[in-house]
Amino acid sequence: MTGVNIYGASASKVLAYAGNTIGAAQIEGGGNLANSTWYYVYARNNSGTIAFEISTTAPDGPRAIKSGDATRRYLGCFPTLSTGAPVPLRASRGRYVYDVGGSALADMAVITTGTATTYASVPCSALVPPHSRVATLNVRGTLDAGGGVLASAVEVQSYGSTGALSHVLYNGAGPAFATLGAVFEVVLDSSQRAQYKVNGGGDAPAADIYVTGFCE
Repeated sequence: MTGVNIYGASASKVLAYAGNTIGAAQIEGGGNLANSTWYYVYARNNSGTIAFEISTTAPDGPRAIKSGDATRRYLGCFPTLSTGAPVPLRASRGRYVYDVGGSALADMAVITTGTATTYASVPCSALVPPHSRVATLNVRGTLDAGGGVLASAVEVQSYGSTGALSHVLYNGAGPAFATLGAVFEVVLDSSQRAQYKVNGGGDAPAADIYVTGFCE
């Protein structure tokens, strides 16, 4: 049993919730989930009983209530795919992890076979909500036909950063077409972007970058 503190017109009230499925019937305005859209889930007081609302209206700055409506308590968010289906995820205390085993690899990809040798944008807004500034990125590098040297790398950092030190530095040496990678948390800009580049001359790896989660 969970208690949710919900604001009312004159006072707040703690309502008990035993757990259940929040379905399409709770979509604000009715209908179905739209394609490629961020949705936000709220709890509300329905005559002393907890009820829920799925809305495209984002929460306020502190992420406590629905923007413009203090009677809706913010619970969490999720995106939909181009098909309108929710991207499967788990969330706990503001930390979200996508169920990559239940998703197509392409649905998580933000860079595919990237070969930029100067910093280029890594757009994460489809999988990181507008109010988040931290993404969990799975960064992979596949060496070319020449194999790899120790200096080959995929570098990832905050978008627009001019610092010499990357937030992520991937070094690898190995046989032709070998793939190595790691998972990193990266700070994003206000448009949910990071930046990446590859280096290592003719042995530079091609980069694949996937969003596997985010923090509110």
